[in-house]
This record gives sequence, C-alpha cells and structure tokens, in this order.
Amino acid sequence: MTADGPTVTSTKHCSKVLLVDDEEMLVQLMHRFLELSGIESICFSNPELALGWYNENHREVGLVILDLKMSVMDGSECFEKMLAIDPTVRVGFLSGFIEPQVKHELLRKGALHFFQKPLRYPELVEWVKTNLTPN
Repeated sequence: MTADGPTVTSTKHCSKVLLVDDEEMLVQLMHRFLELSGIESICFSNPELALGWYNENHREVGLVILDLKMSVMDGSECFEKMLAIDPTVRVGFLSGFIEPQVKHELLRKGALHFFQKPLRYPELVEWVKTNLTPN
C-alpha cells in the first residue's frame, strides 16, 4: 500500500498488438492465442479501418502483425501509411508466399519478421512476447 492507494501488480503487457488480416477467422484466432497468453490485441479485417484506428491510437501499439496480401489494400501499402503516421512502427508480416525482392524492400523499410502461412500460433505468441515493448 502506498500513500496514493494500493499497489497493483499486473502480469499483462503495457502495449497492444494490432492485428490486420482480411481473413476474419485468422484475425480472431491470432487474437485468441495472444489473449490466452495475457497479451492485449486489437483486430481488424479491413486495413483502411485499421489505419484510421492506428492514426488515433498508435502510441498504444507496441507491435503490428500485418498480412501482406489483402484485397482492399496490400500489406506493403498499409505499412507505408503506418510509417507516415509513426516512423518507429514495429511490424511483423504474414504471407503464404513472398517474393525475395519484396521481403528485402520491407526489411529495408524496417519490417522485423515474416511469418509463413499457415501460421504456427505458438511461434507467433513467442515472437510477440520477445518483441513487445511496453509503452
């Protein structure tokens, strides 16, 4: 107990993970696996809506998991727009297949990791735990 009230200790992470994939089921599965590990995430199946939310809330986001191939806007374009909002955005990409030159360009721009689909959810959770930085 402190002069300001009880001391609260939390095992939850301070930062949120933004999940963006146009496959709603995959977004929900990622969310559930992270939630079971005590990691808070925000989910979007529409990258344009995700960008609108990110523009207002990017200071709360420690990591972004972004699908590379989406119908409304591809992950590369979404990443570019996120970089314009916050040049320090930390992104891991999901893809079933990625051209080597595309991967090289995204790494040059600051991408941190590439996950192969079908996604291994325990691998995702461990990577997030290792790379999530508290605000």
